Amino acid sequence: VQTCALPIFPDSSIADGNLLAVDETYSNGIDDDAVKFLNTGENICIKEQNQLLSVDKRQTIADNDTVWYSVSNMRNQRYQFHFEPSDFAALGLQATLLDRYNGNEYSLSLEDSSSFNFDVNTDPGTHMIDRFCIIFRTLSPVPVAFINVKATRKSNLNNVEWQVSDAGLFTRFEIEKSADGSNF
Repeated sequence: VQTCALPIFPDSSIADGNLLAVDETYSNGIDDDAVKFLNTGENICIKEQNQLLSVDKRQTIADNDTVWYSVSNMRNQRYQFHFEPSDFAALGLQATLLDRYNGNEYSLSLEDSSSFNFDVNTDPGTHMIDRFCIIFRTLSPVPVAFINVKATRKSNLNNVEWQVSDAGLFTRFEIEKSADGSNF
């Protein structure tokens, strides 16, 4: 089961939060989820099929799946989302937080916690209930400019060494092998 907690902090203490739980055995219907009971303070919940949820249990996340959030009772001040994934990296996706107020997208780590500050003020747009969503997209390969490649074989083992330009832009490389050059 992959989980993702999204608490909201107006200061050093948590104001509210929710949990997204993902597993192939869960359904995408509203059945075994936890309905959100709104409180008098700040509220953040997942909005699914016109229901507000504290816990959303759904099937495995796929390309372009979107989790919609509902935020309400926000005071005029700075807040922080704290995105806390567990085992989401195995899904092979990237996550982007979309702030619909300003149109900005923020990349979220699926391996470690990510934090995002946002302000609520007298501008009515900062109080939009449907201001935030997280969009999951399939990771896509990035073009690489190779400077040098060296491959050697020793005792039935292959060793490949390479240098690329802009190596600091990459967090990892995935190597695939093929017997026919087409099927990897």
